[in-house]
Amino acid sequence: MSRPTLERVPKVRLLIPAKDIPSLFATTVRASVKKSFAGKNNAMSAFLSAGAKLVAKCIICKNKTAPGKMLCSDHENLDAVVAAEKQAAMEKLGEDYNLLDSSCRSCQGNIAREVLCTNLYSSDGKLLISRDCGVYFKRMRAVAEFEEAREDFEEFVSAQKLDW
Repeated sequence: MSRPTLERVPKVRLLIPAKDIPSLFATTVRASVKKSFAGKNNAMSAFLSAGAKLVAKCIICKNKTAPGKMLCSDHENLDAVVAAEKQAAMEKLGEDYNLLDSSCRSCQGNIAREVLCTNLYSSDGKLLISRDCGVYFKRMRAVAEFEEAREDFEEFVSAQKLDW
């Protein structure tokens, strides 16, 4: 089978005169964009606000709970156990962060000073720390995970009205 060449390609006749081709690509009418806000009373905002109502579910069995609670009536007696597990997880993440932070402090050369590592070069071009420092990124992730676990623990304790 031979490859098509310019001589063998069938010629196509345009149905539009050549002088009208540029007008196909020119924009003559500007599209107006109407902004819709969720506060307005229309069908879509009613639908979205109806879906925003969250049903409180038990964190253990996913059954419906009383509003503001995180445990159902079947698991309400386990609130101290769940709180202790959440606190232990939070403390573990805190320990992980402390190990990574002490590693950064020793790399910096002074364990008493705050870590000033920004994982960047200084203004004079001197390398402060490698751009691909694994400890730096693990430390940043550990901070975020610890804060998330702390917020989760505090939310649980306040929802269950525990004296922790």
